[in-house]
Amino acid sequence: DPDGKIGEGAFSIEAFTVSCGYIIPPTSIDIYGGKNFVSYLVAAITENGWTYAHTGSFEKGFYLASIGGLDLSGNAVDERLFEKMTADGLGIFQKSISPRQDGKYSLGEFDFASGSGWMYSVNGVFPNYGFADYYPQDGDVVRLQFTLCLGKDVGGSASVGSDSDDYVSNSSSYEKLSALAAKIARNDCFGKSSETLDSALESAGKWNVDEKTLAELIRRLKEYYYEGYKADGSGENE
Repeated sequence: DPDGKIGEGAFSIEAFTVSCGYIIPPTSIDIYGGKNFVSYLVAAITENGWTYAHTGSFEKGFYLASIGGLDLSGNAVDERLFEKMTADGLGIFQKSISPRQDGKYSLGEFDFASGSGWMYSVNGVFPNYGFADYYPQDGDVVRLQFTLCLGKDVGGSASVGSDSDDYVSNSSSYEKLSALAAKIARNDCFGKSSETLDSALESAGKWNVDEKTLAELIRRLKEYYYEGYKADGSGENE
């Protein structure tokens, strides 16, 4: 486009590991040529009235240390994840965190456990380079995810040089769900109720949701929001 737009992508911020679901649900974003991921990330945070702490610069070595001003009431390390980390000797400082004096929460490195922090994946792959070095492309699905154990709990430990097995597999179904949900939201749910979308994202916003459940959520969204969609996969399903 004349303004430099090269396409659209989907973006979300997720805290599944600590039972807080989507902090930002899958959202469609306009992608511009020559604009690195830091610009999109900072815009998403500040537009919601939140704050952030970081090291490095927007152009080089940017590292997101924490996001502040969040509502994380009811936060708690997922019980299944807690059991796995405990069995592996990966200590957890506390199973839940307390709010600041203003009643809001900050979430970032060293919260809950020593291996905690923010990691991002692009189309299901965790890059081994930082936010400033990633330039989103048309169709990219970007998920910023909170980890408690250097990526083992979100499927991205290899990106930090670990050779241990992850607790979860990198299912492409989450990327499909994110892209679909972002498209539905961008089109104002095609004039239909948002209840089905909200319900699907609530179900998906748990730690280590199985493949069968994700496939069913995708089917349900397509069946409700897309005219002519057939359960057998025929019709307008993309």
